[in-house]
This record gives sequence, C-alpha cells and structure tokens, in this order.
Amino acid sequence: MAQFPQFPPAVPPKFGEPLEVLPGIYWLSTALPFRLRSINLWLLRDTDGWTMVDCGFPLPEVKQQIEAGWSRILEGRPITRLIVTHHHPDHVGNCRWICERWGIVPAMTRGEYERAQRLMGARWAQETGDRLSFWQRHGLPEAAATEVNSQWGRHRRHFELPPPDLNLIEEGALLRIGGADWRVLVVQGHSPEQALLYSPERNLLLSGDQILPRITPNVSVFGVRAEQDPLGRFLRSNRRVAQNCADAMVLPSHETPFVGLQARIQAIEQHHDERLANIVKELTATPRTAAAFLPILFGKLNGHEIGFAIGEVIAHLLHLVALGRAQTAERNGKIVFAAA
Repeated sequence: MAQFPQFPPAVPPKFGEPLEVLPGIYWLSTALPFRLRSINLWLLRDTDGWTMVDCGFPLPEVKQQIEAGWSRILEGRPITRLIVTHHHPDHVGNCRWICERWGIVPAMTRGEYERAQRLMGARWAQETGDRLSFWQRHGLPEAAATEVNSQWGRHRRHFELPPPDLNLIEEGALLRIGGADWRVLVVQGHSPEQALLYSPERNLLLSGDQILPRITPNVSVFGVRAEQDPLGRFLRSNRRVAQNCADAMVLPSHETPFVGLQARIQAIEQHHDERLANIVKELTATPRTAAAFLPILFGKLNGHEIGFAIGEVIAHLLHLVALGRAQTAERNGKIVFAAA
C-alpha cells in the first residue's frame, strides 16, 4: 500500500493500489473506457469501518480493481457507508454490486437517485427516438446522431439499477466520518443535485465532478432538459462553493488533488466567459445551429465525445438566451441561434 507524506500528491496511484493522501483518507483510482482514463474513488477510515465515495464504471475489470483496493487497506473492517455524488455511470455504475457485497444502502440526493434509475434502467432505450430527434433538430446529421447513441450504449449490458432502498442526503446535512463533520453541499449544472462533501475541521472538499483541477466538467443540455439553463446553475453553484468552502484543499473525482480552490473557481468562470464571448462573436457574423459550433470550439471528436460536446454548446447558447444576448428561431425543422 502506497503512502504519500505531503499534500497534494503529484502522481496518481496505479489502478487498484490505494494511496493515503491524508491521514485516514485513501485515493483509489479505477479505469474508464474512454479518453478521460480514470475516476477517483475515495475511502475514508471511520469508527467501525469505512466510508466509500463513488463506485466506478460498471465493468468487470473495474470491480477487480476495487476488490484489489479493498484487500490492501480495509484491514478486516467493512464498508459501512457508500456515498454516491451523482448519477453518471462512472460514479453510480457499481452501486448495486457494492451495496450487495457489504449489505448496505447507498446515500444519494433524491434528484441523482431518480436520474440514476432513469439512466441505468430500461427508460434510456425507450428515449432513443427523442434523443436522436433532439440532436438532429440542433443540426447534427442523422448518421452522426446514430453513432453517438451507439457509442453511448455500448457498455449498457453491464449496467444495473441502483438498489431499491436509499439513504437520502440533502443540502446542509452533517455526516460524521472519521471523527470529523462533513457537510453536504448540493450543486447543479453538471448534474441535477450533485452532492459534495466539505469538512471545515479538515479544510477538505470532496468536489465530485463539479470542480476539477485542469479540465472543466461537462455542462450539457439534453432533450429532457432543453428548457433549463444548466450553465447558469453551474456558475451559481460554483460561486456558492467559493463562499462556503474557504480555500479548502480539494479531492476531485478526476485528475489529481489540488490546493487553490478559489483560484480554480475563478479560472473556470473565466473559461466559460471566454467561450460565451466567442460564441457571440460567431453568432454576430451569421446565425448557426449548435452543431455548426462543434468544429469551431472542439476540433475533431469521436462519436462518444460528440454527444457531450453538442450538449455543452447548447448549454452555452441557452445561457446566452437567458442573458438576453442571443435568440432562437426555427428554420426548416432546425433550431437556429442568432445574436440578440
């Protein structure tokens, strides 16, 4: 079992080989089947067992990596609590397996639990037509939309619904873990009700996907939430994190732990401001569909990435509409955006 005597560690641990980043807090890295490469799971030593945060992508090799991690650090004590930050497959994917393995019930926000039921179950396939229609109305060719849907569905044979029982966590809830209080902070934008954990005593924030050290999390609009402004919600949530979490050290769900929370939140907001300005500049020249922005903003993408990219473009465009800086029109069955 590796140990790192200072924070933050600069090198990620190998898959299945936990790294103690701070006393009683272990970083377990597991694999992802796409370009992001890995997700960070967190294990916190508790009074009579362990608290685990997030579950990994539902693949047999990932379960093996988790089992290997457990064998290195649990020291015969059980996982007594599982906290799932949000509903994306790399975070909730092995939830049922972990809960059945240890005889526990997951802790999640209601919004994320309901979205996990929808994503991991049969409803995802039932909504295929709506997804394809939504992407095509935003300018994606039919073949590209079909490829995105196929890429997103290629691992679904491994998906399982989360358990039927739930320990509900909400904004402001206090969880006692390892002799310290951790407060639940519910944020929006990347997902409906993502749960972050903040400990003032330890000056630590488990930031989920909301705040990452180098990349910005995907903030997307899909067909089921086209009327919303997730980017606005995301930026407001980040400002609330900045107000509530001082300059905490950060344990994110991807890449490496880091210090400098306030500076990172400012950089993320600046990134989105710059992207919004670039989009307005393009719209001033000519009205466009969301799909027309993909080569401008992202360059070459594979099928898996196109769905996230067009969702993010739509989120930025709808945020501009909400700000009064853009407007929409329907042209030949396509949604077209123009500068306001």
